[in-house]
Amino acid sequence: MMMKINRKIVDFNIFEWRDGTKFHSVFRVLEVDEGVLFSDALEIHVLELPKLKRQPFKDNWTPIECWGLYLNNLEGEAMKMITAQEPMIGQSADSRGRVRQKRRRAPSL
Repeated sequence: MMMKINRKIVDFNIFEWRDGTKFHSVFRVLEVDEGVLFSDALEIHVLELPKLKRQPFKDNWTPIECWGLYLNNLEGEAMKMITAQEPMIGQSADSRGRVRQKRRRAPSL
């Protein structure tokens, strides 16, 4: 069976972990009564953006962390570093910039 990963990127805090710096949580589905793992090929990843904003910047982020940083409106040298790690982010940022330019030039209705 192929691995299925569901990603949830939220702009609010959901969990209060003992380690207050944890911003990326991974869950697996268990049967409630027996605690049996449904499948080792199914994961739910939750990335809490407010907690990610408080992290010290590092040189190597996971792909989901890079996307979270991008969604947090990262700019400058830090943005260049994550687009080097994740080229699709650079493409997304370019597309977003083109959409913004078109909106500025569009006549008001």
